[in-house]
Amino acid sequence: MDTLLRDIRHALRSLRRSPGFTLVALLCLALGLGANIAIFTVIDGVLLQPLPYRDPSRLVRIFDVNAKSSIFTGSFSPQDFDDLVRGSHDAYASVGAYLFTPGMSGMNLTGSGEPERVGDALVSADFFRTLGVPAARGRTLRPEENVPGADREVVLSDGFWRRRFGADPRVVGRTVTLDGQPFTIVGVMPASFRFPAGDPDVWAPISLITDDDIPHIRSLRWMEVVARLRPGVSVATAQSQTTALLARLAAAYPKSNEGWGSAHVLTLHDAIAGDVRPALLALLAAVALVLLIACTNLANLLLTRGSARQRELAVRSALGAGHRRLVQQLLTESVILALVGGALGFLVGEWGVHVLVAMGGSELPRADAIQPEGRVVVFAVAVTLVTAFLFGLLPALRAARADYQALRDGGRAGSAGRERRRVRSALVVAETALAMLLLAGAGLMMRSFWTLSHVDPGFNAERVLSLRLTSPDANGVDEEQWLARQRAERGQILQRLASLPGVTAVGGSKTLPLHGGGEPYEFSIPGRASSSPVLPQSGAYIVTPGYFRTLGIPLVRGRSFTDADRPPAPLVVIVNQAFAREYWPGESAVGKTVRLDTADIRIVGVAGDVRNNGLATASATAVYLPDSYAFRSNFNVFIRTTGDPLRLVQAARRTIHEIDPRLPISDVTTLQQVVTDTVARPRFFTVLVGLFGGLALMLAAIGMYGVISYTVRQRTHEIGIRMALGARQGSVLGMVMRDAFVLTALGIAIGLAGALLLTRFLSSLLYGVAPTDAATLVVTALVLCVVAGFASWLPARRATHVDPVIALRDE
Repeated sequence: MDTLLRDIRHALRSLRRSPGFTLVALLCLALGLGANIAIFTVIDGVLLQPLPYRDPSRLVRIFDVNAKSSIFTGSFSPQDFDDLVRGSHDAYASVGAYLFTPGMSGMNLTGSGEPERVGDALVSADFFRTLGVPAARGRTLRPEENVPGADREVVLSDGFWRRRFGADPRVVGRTVTLDGQPFTIVGVMPASFRFPAGDPDVWAPISLITDDDIPHIRSLRWMEVVARLRPGVSVATAQSQTTALLARLAAAYPKSNEGWGSAHVLTLHDAIAGDVRPALLALLAAVALVLLIACTNLANLLLTRGSARQRELAVRSALGAGHRRLVQQLLTESVILALVGGALGFLVGEWGVHVLVAMGGSELPRADAIQPEGRVVVFAVAVTLVTAFLFGLLPALRAARADYQALRDGGRAGSAGRERRRVRSALVVAETALAMLLLAGAGLMMRSFWTLSHVDPGFNAERVLSLRLTSPDANGVDEEQWLARQRAERGQILQRLASLPGVTAVGGSKTLPLHGGGEPYEFSIPGRASSSPVLPQSGAYIVTPGYFRTLGIPLVRGRSFTDADRPPAPLVVIVNQAFAREYWPGESAVGKTVRLDTADIRIVGVAGDVRNNGLATASATAVYLPDSYAFRSNFNVFIRTTGDPLRLVQAARRTIHEIDPRLPISDVTTLQQVVTDTVARPRFFTVLVGLFGGLALMLAAIGMYGVISYTVRQRTHEIGIRMALGARQGSVLGMVMRDAFVLTALGIAIGLAGALLLTRFLSSLLYGVAPTDAATLVVTALVLCVVAGFASWLPARRATHVDPVIALRDE
């Protein structure tokens, strides 16, 4: 213990005597360790922390899968769900269903204050029992409250309770008006309960969805399913048993269930966080490379410092300090550096976590669980100690090989200069290779994001304001009278908005572009050989006559909808180019007919293809129906303007509330922002990888600069002799730069080889770019070459100004 304390005191004195070295070392460690701690904290919260439910390892999501269709998969119809509940007792202890679509699901809250659209998750009788989470106040919904006529109870989220009710502890038992109906608040959930994703404000009985809202037929699948496994039942066993059940349903109901005879069962944790796992692991690999580069830089610094301390170490060796004792002393300095750097890194990491959550919290599932806890502290300590040995062991072993030659040489490092230069050069090659590997990944992700963000969505989002209106339910009023009044009111709103100054077009639809939501209408095509129904891959979209003009969707054939198409005129449809190519290749689809139920409907136009399901998903077959065919309570209004669309917000609100002051207006934004938000997640991860790539480039440049500077100092005598014999400055500059180029080229070559092997693991994160894209790799290598060349040129240029007389005299 006394020896250790003496080593610590000596190390502290030594580091204090070299403030420049100490500050640079601590900065490298704080950045490298801080980045690793920040990313691991995110991974711990998203991927490693257990879900805040009872016995979460037994919770699973069940998906009903159709191998022939890439859309409308995963959900269950009410009839299939009932059969699943009755027929799967061997696999599941309980099964719950829910319906929640962020931005779409909701109720109108009225009665006090400004009308508000609140997000509602509609859940089945066993939903809360399945998840095993009790209410923080009051209780959850009871099974007997999930039947029509008795379903007038709601449970509030903690956030909504605090925001709307001021965290009133007496809220349980109060009545609120939702969609014009009184509901009793029976409970408030804990702050940690946010299932499903999207933070719903309230949970209500799923029995509120009637046949008038969504037809309860076996072919319409709209219920998401969560279940709790029975003790001892594995996910694989549950999937096998559920697949057998669904296969029996497919055989029993071929008209509605053909192709839906298999199940996919995932743990709830994987279902929630699984899609971000590859990106988070890629980030962890990136920051690990940054830390390795920092370690090689520190190792080079310590080697340089060890050369300067040769005389000191040789004296200690001559006085009896053995090789092992010297190594222990030097490693103690490295460990102290690492511990202080780790403490700073923990602070940097904690700050970095706040920045990460602020930047991309909405793109990170379970963002509320991201905070430094015990596992993060253990990781921080472990990676700090490993780092100490990574950067400290080799310099300690080298420096401890002091001998009496160092005393005879007066402390100069020339006796072992060539060997030490080789070690330092090897370290520079290593960090250049690591930087090349990280920059290659960053370059691929940047190229991928650039490609994705420049995909033509099929519409023009510039200068378009988007807002959502939600009509109240009929609530006992005669259905036809209510529908006629709502249609008239909506038409009046669109007409008044179109007359506002600066407005050039107004349109609307139930769905937002790029967000899917097409309805699963099945059509048939008269004269087609196959009698199987046609289900447009992107679905059917209900739009107003001004929709195509407002969004700038071209009509490549025929015409758009007009007011003349409203009843009693015959129903007409518009199809997209993909639909026309699929069913009438080489012909014009205008004038052809499709059959919906038993009615033949004429196609009056062919619209350009729109990427309805996101920029990364190719356009698929789609059909457009006029809004006169089916009224939808959720309605997105799009207003094209001549200037900044946000300047129209107040005028639009005032216009709408003049017509109906009780109508909630939500999701007010620009359509350009809607497009931008669809690529928020890839942008978030690309920015982070780019930042880490830039940090790696900076560290590699520092390493190259340090080694070339040290080499120039070591070769000052040689350079002085060359210049005394007539060498020109250009030849000296070329000599030094040539050495730097060899190191850089070797590092880039090794890094490229590694990139070709490892970047294939990024394939799931890339769009439109191959993991081995030659152009990206070449550009990355050139960038690294330029930066390394500049870092080398500075000390090389200094070498050309060596005074031969002074250099020879100093020697």
